[in-house]
Amino acid sequence: MKKKLMMVAVLLGALSLGACVDNDESASVTAVRNAKAEQLKGAAALANAQAEAETIRANAEAKLKEAEAAYQDAKTEADKAKWAAKLTVIQAEAARDIAEAQRDQKNAEMAIITNQDQWINSTLWGNYSSASSRLIDLNSELINATADEIALKAGVVSAQKAAEKIAVKKNQFIAQQTERKDQLSKLSSIASDHAALEKKLQTLRVEYTELEAAKAKTADAKKAAQAKFDEAQEKIYNQSGNTDKLSSDLAKVGAELIYFKVEYYGHSYDFSVTTSNSVEVGENSNNAQDVDFYELNVKSQTTSATLAFQNKIKYIKENIVGVPSNADKGIQASGAYINIESMAAQKKQLEADKAAATTDAEKADIQASIDELQPDIERADEALEAAKEELAEAEAEFKAFQDAVALFANADAKAAYDKDIADAKTLAEALVAASDADDAAKLPLDANETAQEDVSTLLNSTANIDELIADCDVQIANAKEDIAKANSTKTIYVWNDYAHYDRVTNTWYPGYVVDPNNMGEDTAEALHAYMVDRIAALNAQIESQGQIVEKYKKQLDDAIAAL
Repeated sequence: MKKKLMMVAVLLGALSLGACVDNDESASVTAVRNAKAEQLKGAAALANAQAEAETIRANAEAKLKEAEAAYQDAKTEADKAKWAAKLTVIQAEAARDIAEAQRDQKNAEMAIITNQDQWINSTLWGNYSSASSRLIDLNSELINATADEIALKAGVVSAQKAAEKIAVKKNQFIAQQTERKDQLSKLSSIASDHAALEKKLQTLRVEYTELEAAKAKTADAKKAAQAKFDEAQEKIYNQSGNTDKLSSDLAKVGAELIYFKVEYYGHSYDFSVTTSNSVEVGENSNNAQDVDFYELNVKSQTTSATLAFQNKIKYIKENIVGVPSNADKGIQASGAYINIESMAAQKKQLEADKAAATTDAEKADIQASIDELQPDIERADEALEAAKEELAEAEAEFKAFQDAVALFANADAKAAYDKDIADAKTLAEALVAASDADDAAKLPLDANETAQEDVSTLLNSTANIDELIADCDVQIANAKEDIAKANSTKTIYVWNDYAHYDRVTNTWYPGYVVDPNNMGEDTAEALHAYMVDRIAALNAQIESQGQIVEKYKKQLDDAIAAL
């Protein structure tokens, strides 16, 4: 019995020992499996952010093309102004979505770097992430370039304004490349020291998290400022969310009267009694905002529309409703009364014929004719009532028009609307300031990303320090050449309140015209050619960068698969 018990104890001990060995081995395998899963998860997150950016770009391009087509098809300057504003909205929404994709990409990278460096060489992650980040940036650049090209081609912005915008961006880029060159010079001493470069890369990544946190705050502030401005703009332009009835009513009629028709019996007249106006806030900033609002158009539009309404009412009164005849005054029946009196005369005559009839058969025949006439009599009466209703509707329409126009002369309504416009301007100023601060916060972030890319390049031995410094000089030279191309004319475009004449509405509309005091070669065509070339170059860069991303992704995938 004791022997049996001892054997059982030995067996149990062996089983227990075996269990410990199995658990240790299983834990090791599990750790590798979990690490591999995390690596795959991180790689998928990076790929998703990249794919999302490409989807955003494709959708934005489609929306921009739709807006361009709508702009070209627009029959009035008011419609064109509406679609011109759409271009800016599409661009801003795409920028917001791209920024979110960039945050997702960086969050995925930092999570992997923090938790999984022990399993995969950080250089592989750095190469893939940097290349992916660059591809996302190129997609963003292409969206902006496409929007700028469409805006210039459609005449939404002048050649001068477009050139100024390009110059601001390129000068900013030159400053970045100059800073990059300086930082590369400082790296010369460790350019061949792999360990030192690895340490530098880790330092840059730590700095990046701090810079990203600061950038997140400015981005949140910009988002909040954008929401407040959008709300204010909605109140005064899109008639949404305005609790002040007078201001809301004025905005509503402003939108209604910007384009409407007066139609009656073969006549059709188009009018723009109000017009869409805008004030640029922060004109010296690259983030300038337009505050859109309504105001009365030229006085002649109100006069012409009033006359059209009066003529419509007169026509209905005289030709549709009409008047009964009056022999004493020598007035003949007109309009609906012609049929009424004709039917009445026919009935009277039939009734007289019936009274004069001598047989029952004759009387019955005449009565049958009277009965057959009755529906026509009723229809004639109904036509008169319909004509009177039509007249009442026309008069009500005219009264509503007069009341709408009168709102712009109503001191209280104008004061309320002007206050809302002033509030929108203030919020636009806040948005410009927040946007400028966000741009400023992005500069060191971009510089850090570029530095990471350069250090990764040195670690990967795909270029040496001298080649990278030379690249800075090339980039700076190209940017200066782009500025020169954008400003290759002396033509100056100025804003004029009477720039375009719309023959449909018989109205002058504001816009950009060539300054007669600065008549040089028209740059719009040359500048547009440059923009088209820039778009083609960006598409080529995106294709090339996509190949680089795939190369680094394969290297990373192979390393993960080998775990």
